[in-house]
Amino acid sequence: MKANGTEITILGEGEQSSWHPSGTKFVFIRRTEEHRGKQTYTPASVYEMDLKTTQITQVYAAAIDETNAFAEICSRPSYSADGNYILFAKGSNEYLAPVEKKSSGNRGKIGGIKIQGTSSETRSHLFLMRNDGTDLTQLTSGNVDVYSPAWGTNNDIYFISNVQNATEIWKAHLNL
Repeated sequence: MKANGTEITILGEGEQSSWHPSGTKFVFIRRTEEHRGKQTYTPASVYEMDLKTTQITQVYAAAIDETNAFAEICSRPSYSADGNYILFAKGSNEYLAPVEKKSSGNRGKIGGIKIQGTSSETRSHLFLMRNDGTDLTQLTSGNVDVYSPAWGTNNDIYFISNVQNATEIWKAHLNL
């Protein structure tokens, strides 16, 4: 953009973009509105744009659960340092995502961090997938909210969680 504000190009609708290490593409979130019966859902999916071709590809399609009346909301997608993986948070309209049902006393793990899992509530959790959308893996689980993921060095990830009933920054190492 020039100093006078000219020469700006609109690439399309989206939010929360993050650059690929090659600098030739970026990943971002796009919200869509879908009407199903009398209910309106606004899922937020993960997309990628190739800057050479301006081609936009949906990498992860956020689900709509009509039975429980919520749509998934993905947030904060970003590429690993080598560009082979995308890390993101996923939840519902209230930033919550379904997790496995666990009975009281069962424990889940976040990269070696043990967390208490006592509910079948829906929560916000971290997910990892290959940059083409395959091999989706849920990284966190339990009766906690985990959000705002960010890559560090050497496949370390940082995130915010309320594991100990406080908003804290956590670190975990991914063995990719």
